[in-house]
Amino acid sequence: MIPDRLGHDFSKYQNIIKEIRKTQYSHSGIVFLPDGRKYVLVLLSIDLIDFDDGTGLLQNISKMIYEYMMEN
Repeated sequence: MIPDRLGHDFSKYQNIIKEIRKTQYSHSGIVFLPDGRKYVLVLLSIDLIDFDDGTGLLQNISKMIYEYMMEN
């Protein structure tokens, strides 16, 4: 989920997805940038009314963080 909207610029990504309960999910991973830097991203969600909308929102957050890291 996290790398879905990052495009093709990132070189590697390690992902751990764990269903904690039926309504709570933890998405975490290490994002490896092309220049060798890396960062850890953890996204948590709970009680999603619409799973697809919630997933899209978390993907957008991931993309925003990735773009920030690429520019700085």
